[in-house]
Amino acid sequence: KLPANHSNKINIHIGGAYNNKKETAKVFCNNFNLLSENCKKRLTVENDDKSSLYSCKELYEMVYQKIKIPIVFDYHHHSIYSNEINEKDAFMICYSTWDYTPTFHYSSGNEDNIRSHSDYIKNRINTYGKDVDIILEAKAKEQAVIRYKKDFC
Repeated sequence: KLPANHSNKINIHIGGAYNNKKETAKVFCNNFNLLSENCKKRLTVENDDKSSLYSCKELYEMVYQKIKIPIVFDYHHHSIYSNEINEKDAFMICYSTWDYTPTFHYSSGNEDNIRSHSDYIKNRINTYGKDVDIILEAKAKEQAVIRYKKDFC
């Protein structure tokens, strides 16, 4: 019974691009219009960590400009697949899509597998002077938050 808005989001990845990102994004946008108003007012999309999927820039151009759905910026995914734009520009693209305080994701990569999340956060989170909510994605959960506060705050 929460209000239907992006502060009560349902976050997804668009998923497979089936070797045609533009056509897949078009299908996604068309199907978005079939959703209930409640769902449309909550749904957000997140950038991916593979070049075969969607970067922040691609989500902005192929999805946001069509259906105005907010983009959740995932720092870690961007560090793996940036689509040749820097972190600050990607952050700002995503930030500009929100009508509420954005929720972004932050994690550090695992040394053994860059796509996996590490136990702890290894670097200070840069929000570029903007007010955002950060969801930490770390395997050590609350201990990662405690260590982050000790190391960086």
